[in-house]
Amino acid sequence: MVMFVKFGSFLQWRPLGRLLAGLLAAFFLMGLAMGLARAQSSPATANGVAVRQVNISADKQSFDEEGRTHFSGNVDVRYKKIKITTNLATLEMNAVGEADVATFFNRPHAIRTEDNGMEDLVDGDVMKIFINENRFTAEGDSISHITTVAQNPVTIQADLQEFDNEEKTVRANGSVAVDYAETKIFSPKAILWMDEAGKAKRVVFTGGSRAEKEQSVILSEKLTIMVESGNLLAEKNVKTNVKTEGKDASTPPRVYIDSDFQQYDKASDTMLASGNVKILYGDYKAFGPKATFRMKNGQVDKIFIAGRGTIITNGRQVTADKIVITTTPRHFDALGNVKSKFLTKKSVEESASAPASPSGKPALAGGSNGGKPKTTGTTGESPKKKLPKDDYLD
Repeated sequence: MVMFVKFGSFLQWRPLGRLLAGLLAAFFLMGLAMGLARAQSSPATANGVAVRQVNISADKQSFDEEGRTHFSGNVDVRYKKIKITTNLATLEMNAVGEADVATFFNRPHAIRTEDNGMEDLVDGDVMKIFINENRFTAEGDSISHITTVAQNPVTIQADLQEFDNEEKTVRANGSVAVDYAETKIFSPKAILWMDEAGKAKRVVFTGGSRAEKEQSVILSEKLTIMVESGNLLAEKNVKTNVKTEGKDASTPPRVYIDSDFQQYDKASDTMLASGNVKILYGDYKAFGPKATFRMKNGQVDKIFIAGRGTIITNGRQVTADKIVITTTPRHFDALGNVKSKFLTKKSVEESASAPASPSGKPALAGGSNGGKPKTTGTTGESPKKKLPKDDYLD
């Protein structure tokens, strides 16, 4: 049985075409929303209102007294390049007889195919389109594979993903995991902010995030990625370990950094740490209010500690206005009002502790879960309700 469904004006799918523009799979789902939502223009009209037509086929369709339409058995929804398949779906009407909520059950599968054959895929236990609220959700172990909106494929997993066209946001909640171009990010929450033109501005991970690359690991309470520039800001209890440029077998392979804030500038390939900075590099233990890390091929080349820093090594404590640590060959220089102190074994042990263990990755504050942040799971709210706003993000 085939049913033709007509609706009035709604939002259009707009691929952003940048790295994290496809993040959280919302822009693909926005395309799916068009299939059951009102469109901005159409070749047909009904009562003077522009409409678009969607084909829904199923083995069985039924209608109940509350105005719901039920589809069961080989449910197939087609709209232009969009196809949704499942075995059970419902369409609910509002009080004035307008289409309101379309729900797809039993782990529906959605696919969007471009003319060049590239595909975007999404799966979830339940998908919902809230037609009159300009938002939709994919719930329950939602997994998205995006190939059409970024240079490399993006894979997103979350308990719940929601797109809100009114707020210009895309939210993911519960066990969020993003995999893109050899970078993995884990967090309980993530949110993508867009500008009025629908272009991605920034992506924010909160609740304890972990970003992993081959050369580095960053743990923080909050992680912000600026989409256009590629810059990164990590805030609150930040712990990072980065490979060094040193090639000598005796050179420590990683630098461990603790601080209140860390910021990476992609254009200059430098990282700035500020606020209670602690650095562990082999037997070098360094401290200071701020430090700049000059990178080379994704690894630490030089470290500049400013604002009166201190370094401890081999029973000697050196304090200076500026300390420069070079990884190849490994050595340090102290400049400006230099003061040295030779320490006893006891005084070395009583000195400030290292920021992280060199034998493994630093643990995230608040505990760990297999090396990844603990997550809260689903929100426990009715899917009809919006996700709670997070004032910390605003």
